Amino acid sequence: MKNSTLFKTLFTVTACWLGSALSPLQAGTVSDSLKGALFSLERNDLQAYDESNLDKAKLIAIYFSAHWCPPCRAFTPDLVQFYNRVKKNHPEFELVFCSSDKSQSAMVGYMKEARMPWPVIDYEKRFVLKKYGGNGIPNLVVLDADGKVVMSSYVGGEYVGPQKVLADLDRKFSQERAANKAKGTDFNEFFKKRVGE
Repeated sequence: MKNSTLFKTLFTVTACWLGSALSPLQAGTVSDSLKGALFSLERNDLQAYDESNLDKAKLIAIYFSAHWCPPCRAFTPDLVQFYNRVKKNHPEFELVFCSSDKSQSAMVGYMKEARMPWPVIDYEKRFVLKKYGGNGIPNLVVLDADGKVVMSSYVGGEYVGPQKVLADLDRKFSQERAANKAKGTDFNEFFKKRVGE
């Protein structure tokens, strides 16, 4: 009986420790949780990601994908094009690749082939994002700074796909731009006018 109680106590302590050590996106902002775990592809090799970019992030998209997945490979060029178009005007937006590839080298090969311009979470630390992953890929999930899901390829358990998330993001950024224009704080328009004078 004593051994049984001791085992239960050890099991409970171990489970609590593992739960706290491995829980996804712990206290603080999403960007705090990702610091030290991101890399970017530079000169065909993974380099530490400049984490100062995360300090501005109010929306962080997580892209769950893999090279072995044909629908992923079909969608990734659209995502690269979207990111390259949007990122320069929206520093508050960042995207992080969470690989479902079978190895780190396969992940890096996919990043090179697709010319992914965004950071990737360390292959060994992917588990911290797993709870946002859904049941399949490609999956695009957008979180606010506190880790709340604001857009997803899964709505009410139904797969709607990553293209819907891109359309929702485009709509959100267009609405923000229109609101900024109405308030006179659209700096792109301001600079266009200044250059045109």
